Amino acid sequence: MLCTYNARAVSTNAKLHALLEAAGRINYHAIALQETKPRKTDVRQLSDGTLIIRGEKVPSTRKKKSKEVPQGPCRLSCSADNTTKRVRARTSSRKEMKSITMRFYANFFRSSTPVSNSVIPTGEIPPRILPAEVRVAIKIMKTATVPGPDHVSADLLRAGGHRLHEILA
Repeated sequence: MLCTYNARAVSTNAKLHALLEAAGRINYHAIALQETKPRKTDVRQLSDGTLIIRGEKVPSTRKKKSKEVPQGPCRLSCSADNTTKRVRARTSSRKEMKSITMRFYANFFRSSTPVSNSVIPTGEIPPRILPAEVRVAIKIMKTATVPGPDHVSADLLRAGGHRLHEILA
């Protein structure tokens, strides 16, 4: 029988007893082992009071965090800045809350620093292709190949000579 406990595989009874001895030092009330292929639920209690449950998944003892969401309508309030009196007042009007939020984020993202329109310099003019590079490229092309979409074969390029290398460069 192959059991798992805390991501460790237990395949023999000797390993199971060694695992139970190690767990005895931790002082658990119940040790649950889950078989990879459970046939039936087997519950045993040892003489020291340790409960062994095989073949059944035991629910976690951790507390689940749950957040209660209020059902039904709820009243929200927002503190409004009264610009004439400089006194904060509370409002629960949807329109006022929307205008306060819009005003806040408009001021929040407004930049007080002027942005200069800097001119990004263009890069250097790329160097010309040298006629020697064209000659080497034509020289290393495979011979007796089918011409490409431009219908120019490698043999025709080789026959062009030095003047063609200068024109292509």
